[in-house]
Order: sequence, then structure tokens, then C-alpha cells
Amino acid sequence: MMTRSALGHSGRPLVPTWVEIATYYLIVASAAVRVFGILLYPEGYFVVLGVSALCWVGAFGLFTGRYWGIVTRPRF
Repeated sequence: MMTRSALGHSGRPLVPTWVEIATYYLIVASAAVRVFGILLYPEGYFVVLGVSALCWVGAFGLFTGRYWGIVTRPRF
């Protein structure tokens, strides 16, 4: 939702680039690892949690890198 809002409110076309697609996949991977990782590897709770966190941080980093300029500059 944040990507669509940022693009729409800044007057840009609502067409996802590879950055948005990678961000979406990383968010889904983060949730899937967090939920199903414990079922598949119960003794590695902190490893699963760390992998999930790395996916989320990667997604947020991609989002921030791509959208920082969009949300901090005036609409074109």
C-alpha cells in the first residue's frame, strides 16, 4: 500500500519496477520463514528469526532506497 500511495500521490505511474517486486517477495518470504521455519526447524528458533528479520530489513532497505526521494521531494 505504501508503494502505491507514494507513487500515486507524487503523480508517477502505478507500474511496479523490479525494486517493488523484490520488496513484495522479501516481505512475503519474511512472513513465511517466520511461520513455517519454526515448524520445519524447531530447534533453530533464533536462526529462523534472524533469517526472517534479514528478509524484512532487506525489503525495508529496498523500499527506503527507492522511495526516499519520492516522498521527500515535491510532486512533479
